[in-house]
Amino acid sequence: MSLEGLIGKEEVKKLTGKPFNIDPRGSYDRKTFVKSAGSLFDLNDDYRKLSENINNMDALKDVIKDVIPYAVGDPGENVALYTENPHLALSQAEALLGSAEFSMAQFVENNRGSLLEKLDAKQLYSLFAQTPSYETGKPEYDKIRDLKDKMQQLGQAQQDGKDVGSVVQKELNDLLKKVTPEQRAYIQNNPHLVIPSLQKAIISKIEGAFGKIFKDEKGAYDKKAIIDYLTANYQAVEDQMSTAYTDDDRNDLWDKNLKPLYLALAKTLQGSEKKAQKMEDNPEKENWKSEVKGKGMRI
Repeated sequence: MSLEGLIGKEEVKKLTGKPFNIDPRGSYDRKTFVKSAGSLFDLNDDYRKLSENINNMDALKDVIKDVIPYAVGDPGENVALYTENPHLALSQAEALLGSAEFSMAQFVENNRGSLLEKLDAKQLYSLFAQTPSYETGKPEYDKIRDLKDKMQQLGQAQQDGKDVGSVVQKELNDLLKKVTPEQRAYIQNNPHLVIPSLQKAIISKIEGAFGKIFKDEKGAYDKKAIIDYLTANYQAVEDQMSTAYTDDDRNDLWDKNLKPLYLALAKTLQGSEKKAQKMEDNPEKENWKSEVKGKGMRI
């Protein structure tokens, strides 16, 4: 899979000869990863802010700072050029972001197993919750996907101020098919009393089932179970890629389905690894900061 195939030849031409500061084929080194992930996600935030308001001078300064190390030519001249032409700075940032995301996603893909193991169970669950789930063909995993989708629909309905009962209409219809004729008659005669209660019971059952996902008998998250699910999710896309008709189709499947999952994994891991790297670099200072925060003070 080539970078040109993902972002186009013209965008590649805008990039310099200096690659983004992580080797997609390299092995994991915490200091390099923390630096690279930090640069990528800072660039992403700064690009978003400037694209939302091209006149945001603070965002422009941050974008220029992000792209200057990778820009062709004299840094001083480039700063002046980008300052006078914010759209040019935005274009350079967009091209760099495409390259950086590609490199980071490929790095994660090539180190996927070991990176997942570095996350604790709560981080893994957070990763599961915030990223798309795909149909895997495995009943136990597809049931989890269905529960997750239903919970998201319920949450969206509540957020939008809509009737959550409509989200479980199918489940309600299935339930009504199983009741006795006498019960059905009572429900039909008293819908305003019975239907809301049934809907509430169905929603409670869905929430209860979802709350038990990936948990062991003691109620703790099972790290291996979450990793197995996430791995099956990745594999579902890879299996679909193997059926693609063209290289473009295969690249699109990777770019739109796997890349977002890998970037989310990188961002989740960066949070904990950044703290660990700070502790390794300066343990005395980090311990002092923990002591200060433990006393309720801000620093």
